[in-house]
Amino acid sequence: MTISTEDILKIKELAGLFFHYNEIATLMEKDEVFLIQLKNPNSEANQAYVAGKVSSEYNLRRKTLERALKGSPAAEDLMLKHLTTLTINENK
Repeated sequence: MTISTEDILKIKELAGLFFHYNEIATLMEKDEVFLIQLKNPNSEANQAYVAGKVSSEYNLRRKTLERALKGSPAAEDLMLKHLTTLTINENK
């Protein structure tokens, strides 16, 4: 199944808003075949999904780090949790 450029952009947008696969398929009014492609880690649709999600996560972390560096205790705690998780995962 070929995914259009327009669909790829829409998938990235919706994944960037943290919609789940099923929600994206529903919002885009797509069928079960599309949903299967969206969940397939080797598909262009899934790569767009991951890219959209990770891009938004990047932006959130960047903003959180800025707040942490300005002294926000909540932001500092969150960034320390990210660091701890990263360190644990690196040692696996």
